[in-house]
Amino acid sequence: SLLRERKQRNFRDASVICKHRRAVRRLCNVERSSSTNSADFTSIGLFNAQSLGNKFAAVCERIIADRLHLCAVVETWHDSADSPCLIATAPPGYRYIEKSRPRKVADQLTINTNHGGLCLFYASFIGAHEIPLPTYNSGLEALAVYVHGARRNALIIILYWPGSTAVTNAFFDDFSDILERTSTFGCPVILLGDI
Repeated sequence: SLLRERKQRNFRDASVICKHRRAVRRLCNVERSSSTNSADFTSIGLFNAQSLGNKFAAVCERIIADRLHLCAVVETWHDSADSPCLIATAPPGYRYIEKSRPRKVADQLTINTNHGGLCLFYASFIGAHEIPLPTYNSGLEALAVYVHGARRNALIIILYWPGSTAVTNAFFDDFSDILERTSTFGCPVILLGDI
C-alpha cells in the first residue's frame, strides 16, 4: 500500500511536471542553440537545488539561458533515474546521469522525501559514462562521470556533504578514497559540489 501510494504520488507529480515543462518550452522558445552543435564542452554550471521537485523549471531555464554544456545539481531529493523531477529538468537535447542518496532501511517503504542526491545534466553531443564509486558511510555523496567531446576529455566529480553534519575524520578518509580511485585517469579532473 505504501509503494502504491508512492507510485500514485509520482504519477501526479509527473503529470504536473509535464504541463509545466510544456509551458517552459513555449516561454523559452527552446531551439537547439549553436552551442549544442559545438564539438566540445566549455560551459559548466553547478546548483544546490534543495529539491528539484519545485525548481525543475527554473533549473531547466538556467541551463538553456546560460547554454551550459554540463550542469551539476546537488540535493536533487530524488529516488531514481526515472524520477519525474529529473526528466522535467533535462532540456531537449540533454541527458543525465544521477545518483540518489541510498534510503535507510527504515525509510525504504515510506513516501518520505529522500534528501540528498546528485545529478549531472549534459548536452547530448557529449559522451558520458559513470565511474563507479562506493557508497560512503560518512555521509559524503559522490558521483564521478567521465565526459568526452571531440577535442576534450575530463573527469567530473560531484560531491555533496550535508551542511547539518559536522566534518569528521571519516569525511577526509572518504574524500581521500575518491581522489585515490580517480587519480589514474589521464585527463583533467573537475571537482564540483557543495561540501
